[in-house]
Order: sequence, then C-alpha cells, then structure tokens
Amino acid sequence: LDVIDPKAIQGGILNRCLYLKEGDIGSAKAEALTYRAMPDFPALRLRAYVADFRSHVRTLGHPPALTFVTVDSRRAQDGERVP
Repeated sequence: LDVIDPKAIQGGILNRCLYLKEGDIGSAKAEALTYRAMPDFPALRLRAYVADFRSHVRTLGHPPALTFVTVDSRRAQDGERVP
C-alpha cells in the first residue's frame, strides 16, 4: 500500500490521526504514518512517498489499479475542486 503525501506534519492534525505523535511535527506525513502504522499491519507492505498523487502516478508510468483517497481540507469538504 503506497502512502502518498507531499506535506509535513503540523500540530493541528495530530487529533485526526492516531498514529502521529507530537514528536513527528515537522516530519513528512507519509514517512511518519508508514513508520508508525507498520507494526499494526505486519502482513501489509506500506511504502511512503513524499510527493503529490499526480507526481507519483507519473513515476509509476501508469495509473494504479486501486486508489483510496482521503482529504481533510476545508476546501475539499466544501466540494471545491482541489488541483
């Protein structure tokens, strides 16, 4: 499972992701989440990519067979198209 996120962890998101800790602030979200979640999913291979989804697809060379998208921005929640 590829975990893709280009951003760093900010303190305001700690209450929305149980895997992230205060010591993770400033770290890449994808890397910290993957590292902390791996022990709970030993049969699943988690891979962190610090990039946006479009860039990740370009590196794959093809669209992924399956994608889960989670968005917690106010703009996305309000139905605004997020580039």
